[in-house]
Amino acid sequence: MAGEEILTGEVLAVLLIPFLLLFVGLYVYGALAYQSIFRKSGYKHPWFAWIPGLNLVPILQLGGFHWAWVFLLFGVFIPETMADSVIGIISSITAIAFAVLAIVSHWRIFKKAGYAGALSLLLMVPIANYVILGIVAWQKKTYKKVSVAKVAAKKVVAKKPATKKKVVAKKVVAKKKVPSKKKK
Repeated sequence: MAGEEILTGEVLAVLLIPFLLLFVGLYVYGALAYQSIFRKSGYKHPWFAWIPGLNLVPILQLGGFHWAWVFLLFGVFIPETMADSVIGIISSITAIAFAVLAIVSHWRIFKKAGYAGALSLLLMVPIANYVILGIVAWQKKTYKKVSVAKVAAKKVVAKKPATKKKVVAKKVVAKKKVPSKKKK
């Protein structure tokens, strides 16, 4: 009986170690890819790519959204014991909402990087998501560097058109140029 338990433990270890190594490898690959994307797009803190949860903040900000949308994820992690109730439905709705938000953010990031925004839809395909991230991260293309503060300022403050008084004042100043006196 004791021999069977050890054999089961050995088999479990043999199966778990490759999956653990695969998980760590994919995490490192994804973090390096996102760090490269954040750096190329001019984000201040590209190291955010390495911290789970915090790595979503630059994705949302570079996609033109406020960072606080990350809190939408809290609705996804409602305990499974409540899955049959209304709270379970709310959890499903927040998961779908965050998935849509992430796809739209990636769409905008990919467009800024010079790629078709529709590539963000491939992020839902299991192996294609890593291929697309690698292409966007490491293929040499010029990114449109946009400051997160500038994106937020554009949304808050609309450009005001010049009034007639300002336009007339500019014309009057332009007509009153005084020629300089030349000394002999």
